[in-house]
This record gives sequence, C-alpha cells and structure tokens, in this order.
Amino acid sequence: MVVRCPFCVLFDDFLRMNIHGGKYVCWKCGHIAMPESKDFRCTCDHCVALDAFNPHKEQARFASA
Repeated sequence: MVVRCPFCVLFDDFLRMNIHGGKYVCWKCGHIAMPESKDFRCTCDHCVALDAFNPHKEQARFASA
C-alpha cells in the first residue's frame, strides 16, 4: 500500500509517507496516518489547524493508537 501526505508535494506528486511502527509518517511535515484505524486523529500542525475551522468535529488532541 502506498500512502501519501495530503499536505506535502514534490514536483507534481504528493510525497510518499514512510511506515514507522505501524504508522505512516511524512518525513517533511510530520503528518501521521493510520488508514486501518478510523478512530486515529493526527496531531500535526496542519491537521490541528484544519480542525479549528470545523465546529462540528471534535478538535484533535494528543490521540494515540
């Protein structure tokens, strides 16, 4: 499976995320993804900033899986 960071682009493609301890991590911005876990929320700066604009969604906190 190839997981790409939704925030970081290199040339004309989104960056591939590296797998580390069962999580996919972007080496550039620190975004974390766990596609198999629907309850996991990333706490990178980008995701926390996006959650601030969504009043209907509980804001991301230091979630761990």
